[in-house]
Amino acid sequence: MTIQEIAAEFYDTEFGQELVEQGREQGRVQGREQGRAQLLRELLVARFGDRPDLPETVSRLATWPDGTAIRAITTAATWNDLPKAPPQA
Repeated sequence: MTIQEIAAEFYDTEFGQELVEQGREQGRVQGREQGRAQLLRELLVARFGDRPDLPETVSRLATWPDGTAIRAITTAATWNDLPKAPPQA
């Protein structure tokens, strides 16, 4: 039996549908994360230009709570003013 045949057998079962939904949710989460990183990248480029350390900065800011990274980008006067860590509440 091939993988495709096994998958077809399970697809219509409750377990199969649960796996399908988990896969969809993972895809949605990854899509949101990628979209957020792209938005932060575009904001940084618009504000400070394209820089060699842009990928690391986007990765760092993408882990911050919602809104915190955007506030940091929009309030920093220069690239060097971007905080290295999110502000503590």
